Amino acid sequence: MNKFWNVVKLEYRRPFLWVIMVVLPVLVSVFMIELLSAQTLLHLPVGVVRKGADSRLAERITRAIETSPVMEVGAICLDLEECASKMRHGDIYAIVVLEPDLEKRAMRYESPLIPVYTNAQSLLINNTLQKEIRAAVGTVGAYMTLKNLPDPIRSEIHAVENPTGNYIGYLGLGLLSALFNLAAMLVGVYTTSAPIRANKMLLWLQAAGNSRFALAFGLLLPGGLILWLEYFAVYCFTRYQVSPMNLSEFYTVFVAQGVMVFTSLFFGMTLVAVTGNMRIASSGAGVIGGPAFAFTGQTFPILAMPTIVKAYAFLLPLTHVLKVQSIMTFGTLGFSAAFNEILIMSVKMFFWLFLGGLLMFMRWEKLRNEKH
Repeated sequence: MNKFWNVVKLEYRRPFLWVIMVVLPVLVSVFMIELLSAQTLLHLPVGVVRKGADSRLAERITRAIETSPVMEVGAICLDLEECASKMRHGDIYAIVVLEPDLEKRAMRYESPLIPVYTNAQSLLINNTLQKEIRAAVGTVGAYMTLKNLPDPIRSEIHAVENPTGNYIGYLGLGLLSALFNLAAMLVGVYTTSAPIRANKMLLWLQAAGNSRFALAFGLLLPGGLILWLEYFAVYCFTRYQVSPMNLSEFYTVFVAQGVMVFTSLFFGMTLVAVTGNMRIASSGAGVIGGPAFAFTGQTFPILAMPTIVKAYAFLLPLTHVLKVQSIMTFGTLGFSAAFNEILIMSVKMFFWLFLGGLLMFMRWEKLRNEKH
């Protein structure tokens, strides 16, 4: 035990390690929660082309856009080109064109079309504005023709277990997991590369009592436990903003997140063992862990991915922990499926532990012999 604590004292006194292990993950998590805490996007600027369209109908549509919490009239343009120029500069996100004879055609029941142009480069903004503009125009149209007829049926759309429908339930929990997945890889790289980076292999081994096992556990175990508890604490805080979490979800997600953290930690160790260089290993961790969220099925369904991409997504521990988190929001009915995902992650964790540990022990032994 003394050997273990000697290694811990030697490595965990470095301020930079605490920055990448605690300060940055927590700070970015707070920023992310704050960013995604709104129930919907608010006050997106929309341009309205009203050349010659000074009718009451055009005014009602403009007011309907202005009164929507999602949109606001960012510009009144004389022609489409003027609004298109503002869109290219990022001043507005959509253009609504109101033709001069709009009201006359509507009163003749010709069902005139109102052209709407959006910037398709941003899928989320594009879809949100399309829905809101349709709702605004439809409401005005219904007021014109069906003023005295009440709606026969109404509906509301909510996410399962998330009646408030904010973005934390949709993206926040997944992005937080992706953040700690990457942080665990980087901590694994930074800690296990310390003896190599400092070029003091003999000093580190002496602190560990010439035990490579004590050295490895002293470098990795404290960082893994800190990241695990830190990750789960942030997850619980964010998850309770969506809906109450039951006890089975609490335990299951806690175990799954711990397995994911140590899998990523051991993978970072493997990168160092293979490359022998912290910079190359951390770059590799960034390339793999950075875009991992895109392949987890949160924003694009895994079933629709090419076969080789499906295989890559399966290899990522982040994919499995996000499945566990999603499954457990439905209650205890998904426990068996969640257990299978944890089992798959556990196999990967022990694989990277065995491979990374073996290669790292060989590299440490080689460095020790070179010093002698």
